[in-house]
Amino acid sequence: MAHVEPAALTARRRSWRSPHQLFFLVIGAFLLSRRGVLAPVLSVGQESQLLQEVEQKVKGSKVFLVSKAYCPFCQKAKEVLSSLGVAFDLLELVDVNKQPLVDDPEAVLDYMQRITGARTVPRLFIAGKFIGGCDDMIHMAQSGELQKRLKDAGAI
Repeated sequence: MAHVEPAALTARRRSWRSPHQLFFLVIGAFLLSRRGVLAPVLSVGQESQLLQEVEQKVKGSKVFLVSKAYCPFCQKAKEVLSSLGVAFDLLELVDVNKQPLVDDPEAVLDYMQRITGARTVPRLFIAGKFIGGCDDMIHMAQSGELQKRLKDAGAI
C-alpha cells in the first residue's frame, strides 16, 4: 500500500518557497551580515591589508594599544602606560572629532571582537597576549601585576 500525504502537509512544505518569504530570507541574511553575525560565513578571500597590519602589531609589539582619541577610558589607559614609562605602539582608530584615522575602524573593532571577545576600546596587548581594557589595566597596575608583565615582556 502506497503512502499518501495529506494535502495540508504537502501545501505547508511548498509554502516556504513563496517569493515573499524568499525576499525576507534574503533581506534578513543581508541585515545579519551587516551586523557581523554572518560575516564569517559570507566573507570571501583574505583579510584586508589593515587587519593584517593590526595582527602583525599585536604579535610583534612588546606593548600594543588600540584606542580612540576622544575616549576617556583610552586617555586614562595611555596615562597609565606613560606614567610607568612604557613606550608602546598605538593604533588610534578615530581622532578627537570622531573622524576615522584608519580605512575601516569598524573592521578593526570586529577583529578585536573576534580575538578578544569585545569591540570596546582600549584594548591592551603585552607580548602578543590580550590583557584587557582600562579597568583591567588600572586594577593590574594597583596590584603590581601590570608592571610584572611589562617587565617580563622587556617593556620596562
